[in-house]
Amino acid sequence: MTGKSCNPHSTEVLELVQAMMEDRLKPQGAAKLDDLLRENETARWIYAQYMNLYAGLAWDRTLRKDEQFLNIDIGAHELLRERAICANSGTPAPDDEAVEQPGIPQNVLPSLSSAWPSKYFASDGWALPYMVATVFMCLLLLGFWAYKLPSDRGSSIASSDNSRRSTTTGEASPHDRPAPVFVGRVTGIAGAKWSDDPDYVAPIGYRVALGRQYKLKSGLMEITYDSGAKVILEGPCSYEIESARGGYLALGKLVAKVGAGGEGRGAGEVASGQRPVASVKDEGGRMKDEASLATSHQPLATVSNPKSLIPNPLFTVRTPTAVVTDLGTEFGVEVDQRGMTDAFVFVGSVRLAAIGAEGDEAAVLKAGHAGRVERGARRVVVGDDGEGENTVQFVRSMPPPKSVRESEAYAELVLSLNPAVYYRMERPKKGVEAKKGTVPFGAKHPQGRSGQRGLSPFPPERVVLDSAGGGHHGELRLGNDYGGSPYRRGRFGDALWLRGPEAGDHVIVPDYPKTTDNQLTVSAWVYATGRPKWGMIAANWGHPQDGNHLTGQFMLGLFGKDGDLSGRVTRHDGQYVEAREGAARPFPLFVWQHAALAVDGAALRLYRNGEEVASIPCDGVILPSPLTSMAIGCKTDNTGLKAASGESGNAYSWQREFFWQGRIDELAVFNHALSAKTIRRLSVVLPAPFSREGDRIMEQ
Repeated sequence: MTGKSCNPHSTEVLELVQAMMEDRLKPQGAAKLDDLLRENETARWIYAQYMNLYAGLAWDRTLRKDEQFLNIDIGAHELLRERAICANSGTPAPDDEAVEQPGIPQNVLPSLSSAWPSKYFASDGWALPYMVATVFMCLLLLGFWAYKLPSDRGSSIASSDNSRRSTTTGEASPHDRPAPVFVGRVTGIAGAKWSDDPDYVAPIGYRVALGRQYKLKSGLMEITYDSGAKVILEGPCSYEIESARGGYLALGKLVAKVGAGGEGRGAGEVASGQRPVASVKDEGGRMKDEASLATSHQPLATVSNPKSLIPNPLFTVRTPTAVVTDLGTEFGVEVDQRGMTDAFVFVGSVRLAAIGAEGDEAAVLKAGHAGRVERGARRVVVGDDGEGENTVQFVRSMPPPKSVRESEAYAELVLSLNPAVYYRMERPKKGVEAKKGTVPFGAKHPQGRSGQRGLSPFPPERVVLDSAGGGHHGELRLGNDYGGSPYRRGRFGDALWLRGPEAGDHVIVPDYPKTTDNQLTVSAWVYATGRPKWGMIAANWGHPQDGNHLTGQFMLGLFGKDGDLSGRVTRHDGQYVEAREGAARPFPLFVWQHAALAVDGAALRLYRNGEEVASIPCDGVILPSPLTSMAIGCKTDNTGLKAASGESGNAYSWQREFFWQGRIDELAVFNHALSAKTIRRLSVVLPAPFSREGDRIMEQ
């Protein structure tokens, strides 16, 4: 097949394109090429095929590092001509015949899987400047985008799209509204499921804006106003933030707690909490239907009402049928499907009034009393709360997060096993001085296991608290000055973060109760970020500079350079026995692991994640221990007063060994042997439902 049988425009198109690629195309030729490409499909197909092959050949020569970039010789030109005119599916038809629709040209770009020439990324290449410019423009656009967003775009979007006013009053686009006014924040959520209403948009973000509506299908949510007042919503419920000192409860339950001495109360303005009777009645004088009561209302009035029993407004909750005004300091409100309102006072008193009621028709309820407003009624029915029954019906405090409940359950398990010492690795509390035998109760401390034997000798910020109740606190010693906190997220709550041999961070417990009956168990959660030689989790073990060991009762950590889990104990005869997992199974990094050793008078057993990984016969441990102290994250020298570490010029290669690198949490020593089943329980996270009088069991 030759060019003679091809479209007569083919040769002309090829010549014009070739002249263009060689920068010798004159203006007349450029105009001619433009006309051909605009009017003739075959010319466009030839042009696309030509450029595709031309680019491919140029790329191929570039990959071969040919310095004559894009220098296509005569043979290549002929190949282009032959392929462009007669390739693929036959000869293009002449002008007086129907022209077949050309196929889609092949991609003119080279494969990205090919290796790019390094010269493109050199300082004088084209790729590097373009990449830098692209990154700069992306950052610039991102900055403009972030600058134009409101400070709480999630709450703003949710408020705009879901506000009752936007769906019932026919207002303009939410984008035409002023920026939202934030009056509080969401401070707790437990088991919350949002409404299935297709028109409801679940909240995004934690800021609480005026007009924001919260519809819970189930679960709990706590809102804390900027004034200090707290509201706990219990699903199913619908609550709208109506003002900076109150809201509208259309359905469901809430508990409001307003601080004593005016904390959480409104100031300056007067809100009567009342509106005209006509606003809740239709033209015939009848009460509006339930849906209307639940979705239509007016915001709190800000003018004083001379008939109000309260000259100074406080925190107020409105419902479809009533207004509940706080007089201090805790009360509950429930609204049923019919709009009936029940109010219960736990502490202090409230004013309860029906919508549209006169001042003398309101009632002031004291602690232990309840009031009800029926739909259509104007008077309040007052009674007691059924001898405390309603206290249980309301959730008066948020349950702690699931992680905290799991932590408390784990602590209860450990303490039930009677540990000699128990270090939960909590971050020290500001303003709390640790007492020997007394620990501050926080999220991780179960109550009821404390004693008191005098003050700890360590500065508060360096105390590692003993939660077992014996007051055997440890002293945290950082290897160098460090501006950050040595605490990180733990397996439960906080964990102690030790930086390894380079820093030498560790804890020394000067004295602690040691076993006296040949049985011993050590248990800990650890998170390794490295495997230093002989990295120690915990040890009652000495190591002097002359190389002679003063062995103690136990050591638990990593074996030498192999880095597998190992445990040692010293027998009665002064010789130590060792169990190790094996060099083929180095200790896992960057994942929490439970490690334990146990001596039961017959064998030393080593456990990881609840499974026995090694054992060796052992008839007991040395009594008494030659060392009084215990080290966490290292071994001590023979004095037991400081970490074992080599001195400059020392002949031994163990210089700066023994330090743990990573996190240690929930370290406990038991002066008796725990069974394999119990150790397995310590290696798992326990389910922890939370129950307290007045609270419901909630799962987060």
